[in-house]
Amino acid sequence: SGMRLKIRIGLPLEEAVACTLWTIFAHAHDASSISPILAIQAPTIECGKTTLAELCSEMTPRPLPSSNITPQAVYRTIEKYHPTLIIDEADALLPGKEDLRGILDAAHTRKMAKVIRLVGDDFEPTAFSTWCPKMLVGIGALPKKSLQSRSIVIVMKRATAQEKRRVTPFVLREKDRV
Repeated sequence: SGMRLKIRIGLPLEEAVACTLWTIFAHAHDASSISPILAIQAPTIECGKTTLAELCSEMTPRPLPSSNITPQAVYRTIEKYHPTLIIDEADALLPGKEDLRGILDAAHTRKMAKVIRLVGDDFEPTAFSTWCPKMLVGIGALPKKSLQSRSIVIVMKRATAQEKRRVTPFVLREKDRV
């Protein structure tokens, strides 16, 4: 038993297939040596970015959504929970935070998906994994230095009134999550 949600997202078939394949990839993530980010982008608000992210997250293993996260929380959370990390509002979070961009960027390959930090009173060097599937959602493109080029980019656009009438609702059964 649970609530049923109707979701309407206008998405070209190619981009819907790309999202579907990425969610499948998230389940097989540990068998891969490269981890592309799913980047859901739009030029403005109310294009369906967050709705698409919510739908995709329902189909991924251990989804962990966040609208704001520090670099320290990224690597500690990944190390502890091995989630599918979903960062909404990435456009507001990433500018000026080269440390966060660097952590997300280096996590593109399994071999480089680690950060070393000094931990405890003895400043013990400790390796933290940054290896997990990641989704970044926001207005505009990601930093072109690396994140954008290491992403599967889905560009949303605001639907016209006519397009809204043609979209068939997708019914999703909401699950209880802890």
